[in-house]
Amino acid sequence: MVEIRSGDELANFLRKALEIEAGFESISQWEGYINLKKDEFRDVVFELISESEKHKSMVEDLISKTKRPSSSETAPLQPHAFNFKNKTEFEIMMDLSRYEKLAYDIYLNIRDALKASDMSRLVEEGDAPLFFSTLDHLIREEADHAAQIASYVGRVERIR
Repeated sequence: MVEIRSGDELANFLRKALEIEAGFESISQWEGYINLKKDEFRDVVFELISESEKHKSMVEDLISKTKRPSSSETAPLQPHAFNFKNKTEFEIMMDLSRYEKLAYDIYLNIRDALKASDMSRLVEEGDAPLFFSTLDHLIREEADHAAQIASYVGRVERIR
């Protein structure tokens, strides 16, 4: 099992999650929204974008609570740029599905690594329950998103 050894390491893992969430808010994500023809798919994408905004705030809060040296610098955020031009609805939904699975995996792996770690080196004593409850919440929501997309992917028609 992976163990997180420092607040910097924890913050770096959380920043990767933040990059994923920020990618869902990007202009390219709205491009995907526009390229979807069916309202039901557009509704799902709109919900994903909205949820990512909330998730981003939650992850930023967790990062702010990690124990890091005051001299610790964070690299600028590099959100993933989606490219939905000339893609079918099926391809768009599959891309979204992959990133929901990635978000789910990163939150799950961070939580599991924290369970194997000395939390007193990573966060203030009273903040450990918040970390676990927030990560559990994010894991549940990402699992719901992945299931929601999967239910639609089977109904997407491929048009050539």
